Amino acid sequence: MTVRTHLASMERRVIAFAVDFLILLAVVLVLTLAIEGQSYAATITMMVAPLLFVAYHWAGLSNRNYAIGRVITSITVISLKSGPELSALQRIARPSIRLLWLLTGGLAAAFARQPMFLFLPLVIDTVLLSFHPLRQTVTDMVCSTTVVNSPPLQPHRAPAGPMFSQDDAEFGPKPRKHFSSLVGPSGRR
Repeated sequence: MTVRTHLASMERRVIAFAVDFLILLAVVLVLTLAIEGQSYAATITMMVAPLLFVAYHWAGLSNRNYAIGRVITSITVISLKSGPELSALQRIARPSIRLLWLLTGGLAAAFARQPMFLFLPLVIDTVLLSFHPLRQTVTDMVCSTTVVNSPPLQPHRAPAGPMFSQDDAEFGPKPRKHFSSLVGPSGRR
């Protein structure tokens, strides 16, 4: 089976992004309300929001892909270079490049004085998710990653009986009970 057969659908990726975005938006709004009225409130919010975005996604990628949006939608980010595990550079570059890519839309909207350009990176990513063979966004292409469905959880299968048998020499001598070494073989002290 190849990576292509397990690619995450566009719907799952959009839902995961929306969930993570809403979580970060809520945290930034709480922060903004906490420092409201201060002369430095806008500056702090503008500095903290991008750092929070990168830190949240870096932590999610570093902790076995446990960002809340990806857990809810059962998707995982994998590396196309080094196997399924992301390298340290990919874990920090992916959210950083995603942030820069999204900010590109804001810059295009500001310079062109066209608010619709704000959504240009999202439109390009949607087109790429629809038509690219590996369903990669611009960020995925730059970082050599792709997103796949997480494997389903497997139940833990415990053995039906004890793992040790009396004539099993592989595990060494038969274990003795702790008190037998104190009492001795005859049962008396």
